[in-house]
Amino acid sequence: MYTYIEESLDVLNLTPKWTDSIFDITVTVYKKFPKDYGDAYGLCYGCPEDVEIDLSREDITFDFMLQTLAHELIHAKQCIEDRVMREMEAKRGELFLHETVKQRIANKKWGYGLRWGTKINRYN
Repeated sequence: MYTYIEESLDVLNLTPKWTDSIFDITVTVYKKFPKDYGDAYGLCYGCPEDVEIDLSREDITFDFMLQTLAHELIHAKQCIEDRVMREMEAKRGELFLHETVKQRIANKKWGYGLRWGTKINRYN
């Protein structure tokens, strides 16, 4: 998942080579969302410098969870750029981002570690 996030940030022009913004993104994966999250599979919230993404892995495939992560990373970009989080922008871009990142990862012969202040938490 680390590589997926890094590649997504690069495609979204949110890496140090593309932006001067300083931000942290924390991704937390839950086995099951709390009841007050409704029927969502992902949530993005926070301020431009500190963005939180929550993902659920209940009753979905890993691939769908990554597509949900792509959707939430588009919201993170909106947040980091201090724009309104628009659902249609995220919905329209999620499949393109997801497929582009999967292809980039498949084409790489090597992996690399986590950078740019991204943390992933996993809770059962």
